[in-house]
Amino acid sequence: MTFAAGRSPGVLGGLLLLALAARADGQAVSWRFSGQAWASGAYGSDPAPAYEPYEGGIGYIPTLTALLPLGPRLQAELLWSVEASGAGRLSADGRIMRTWNGGRHYRLWLSTSGERWELRLGRQKIAFGPGQLLRPLAWFDNLDLRDPTGQTRGVDGLRGRLFPSANLTLWGWLLARQEKGATDYSPGGRVELQLPWADIGFSFHRRSSGNLAGGGQIPTRLSGPETRLGFDLRSDKIIGFWVEGLLARGAEVAGSPDRSTQLMAGFDYTLPWGHGVLVMAEHLLVNQESTDGSIDNRVQMTALIASVPFGLLDRLMAVVQYSHELDLSFQFFLWQRTYDRWSINTIVFANPSRSDLGPLGGGESGSRAGLGTGVQLLLVYHH
Repeated sequence: MTFAAGRSPGVLGGLLLLALAARADGQAVSWRFSGQAWASGAYGSDPAPAYEPYEGGIGYIPTLTALLPLGPRLQAELLWSVEASGAGRLSADGRIMRTWNGGRHYRLWLSTSGERWELRLGRQKIAFGPGQLLRPLAWFDNLDLRDPTGQTRGVDGLRGRLFPSANLTLWGWLLARQEKGATDYSPGGRVELQLPWADIGFSFHRRSSGNLAGGGQIPTRLSGPETRLGFDLRSDKIIGFWVEGLLARGAEVAGSPDRSTQLMAGFDYTLPWGHGVLVMAEHLLVNQESTDGSIDNRVQMTALIASVPFGLLDRLMAVVQYSHELDLSFQFFLWQRTYDRWSINTIVFANPSRSDLGPLGGGESGSRAGLGTGVQLLLVYHH
């Protein structure tokens, strides 16, 4: 069987028709329609050479949820959401360059759950680990603390969770072929323990694709097949403290690393000033090696985060991220005003220029309004 939500919506579409006709204990299917819409405009002082320093975008993700009770301790849920988004940029010769995504499946899954278990099939979000910004365990998502929309890509597959006791959760997943070059399904799992002094997690994943690893905040950059082992811990005694670690082993390819080690430690504490000032810090160590000893790359990054609420509606957040090897810092400042359905987000950034980053700057195809200094206005609406 090959299943991918984006390519085979009929699989879950048929299940939706079944849900429409189903009844359990005299209860009909309950429906809910929700969505997120956004509009943004940005200016960046260092755009790609072929573009002016302005860009804008709009988008909408409508979500339809159907809930079917199957008994006093059993229920099924179907969720379907589609993303429609577009962006406009002004080229150096005065033309408006438009891109449009006409409607890809953002989420499309069917889940069933009982008192101590849950199964979910389809395109879904799989995210875990206590990290906030520098996240070695962001294997299947690209959640970013700095993104007011909270959006992330999904993966296609089957995920199950068991809850044998109040302090133990067992995960298991089998992901469909996510990219070209994948030869088989990708299995994985996770164990979460809630102890009196800390929450601990152990994770495993086997990536079947032979391509270079990508995705997540901190890609391993290893050629597959690739095996990943992860560990995380969070404790909230006196101060919040967390650790994420990753050991990854990929295929041996000449001129490329085949082993990756990542270790991140972070803490947070709320200072008793005003309504409370939340301060966080994370430090990441990354090591890439090859078995023959020809490659031994080490990277260190530090992130400092502060969040300050003002009254009931306003929040100010500042993020400074520093790359030790490049000796470069990235600054991000967010002022957010939140209403019942609306949020207004003003973002100011001060980042390195393309010349500072060299090949990492992206050239003609890189970010057009995210390097150098600039500002972005982002309106987000939820219903």
